[in-house]
Amino acid sequence: MIRTRDFRPDATNLAHVVNARAKRENKPKVVELDTDEFVHIHCGDVLFIVFRDVITAGSMYFESCLFGFFNEAYTQEITFAEDVCPDALELYLNLTHSWFFEIRFRGIRVVPADYFRSLIEAVQEEPFRKAHLEIPKLKLRELAEAVTLADRFLHRSLLCILRQMFLGLLDITHASWGNVKQEARDMDVLYHAEFVLDYVDTFETLSMGHDDENYLRNALTESFHWLTLNTPDLRDRFLYLMSDDFIAECNHDRHGHSETEQFAHAKGIFATDQFCYESVTRVQKQRRFKRVVNMCPFEEQKDVFPWVENPQDRRIRVRRLHNSVRAVKRSARDTRNRERQSDSFVPGATSLPASSDLAAAAAVAVAAVVVVVVVVVAGSVVVNIVCPVMTTINSLIVQRTVVISSKLPKSSLKITRSLRRTVEDFLRP
Repeated sequence: MIRTRDFRPDATNLAHVVNARAKRENKPKVVELDTDEFVHIHCGDVLFIVFRDVITAGSMYFESCLFGFFNEAYTQEITFAEDVCPDALELYLNLTHSWFFEIRFRGIRVVPADYFRSLIEAVQEEPFRKAHLEIPKLKLRELAEAVTLADRFLHRSLLCILRQMFLGLLDITHASWGNVKQEARDMDVLYHAEFVLDYVDTFETLSMGHDDENYLRNALTESFHWLTLNTPDLRDRFLYLMSDDFIAECNHDRHGHSETEQFAHAKGIFATDQFCYESVTRVQKQRRFKRVVNMCPFEEQKDVFPWVENPQDRRIRVRRLHNSVRAVKRSARDTRNRERQSDSFVPGATSLPASSDLAAAAAVAVAAVVVVVVVVVAGSVVVNIVCPVMTTINSLIVQRTVVISSKLPKSSLKITRSLRRTVEDFLRP
């Protein structure tokens, strides 16, 4: 059965939050979401619905898919094969939304990694009911999968943050397992098996051969080496869970090395890279876009670039996306619009006609009494039409509108104003 994860309500709420923050600091509105442009992402048995503005903000992968020469640019749908885990993609999208609205508020594309500190510090449980024994809720494997997705989707800014987040979570996990290991010497305790599996699975996830992943993998095996150095029975107990590559990496000679040598090395590289990427990324993006645009004449671009097509054709293309969303889950925007229309609707209310259309307006109004004041000044007739008094079943509703007057000579202007005030005072509730 297909499960739907709609990020649009979350994005709308986050937009209101950051705009309110900007207003409190006397700043202009920082986010303007195009709520009519959203994308369907199919991943396993989950359908993700996200605003296009959010998902393409920092990812060259999604920007190329949805604005390039690919079929996804026409259908506004993306389907991932089985190599992408739905849970990992959901975590990536959650982080992408937080990153997107934070950079809009800050006005820069670099967000401190500490902004996501609360995510890696969340506690799953307290073993043995002791407060100092805490297990992180977020697992290393889950965050490592998000790191690989950020690398795959070419989201350089978020990748810089996720790599530092991984090192922070590794530090917390290392300390947590060390405390649990001191409390429970029995290797058959479930917590030990969970920690070992998390390290082993994370190692496999980070074994893609990229330099950035190698830095994280070296820090991971360094942590496991020092955790199990003085407890050889732990390694022997779970040896069957470890791959040969994992064992070889953990058995590297680290005599005379600091316990955090690889950790500190990776942290320094990633922190530096976070502040250096922006200018390089901007130049590469501009060069790539210019190269793509110059591939065909301007007259033929409408057949290649979907975003310059006929707006009516685009509405027809994405209509089925709108229909499928409504079939799965009623849009919150439509609900608010219906409530707003219901609150603002007044039965029988029509626009006030001019004096020449008085007879037609009287025929349309329901149980209305029209007050006509005729003033004869200097041989000209002045017709002042006062808003009808609507009579309903339950109550009498008096609605005041602007009095429509014909042009008057200057000599009679004072008399007309006096008469108008008299009529308004008469109708005032």
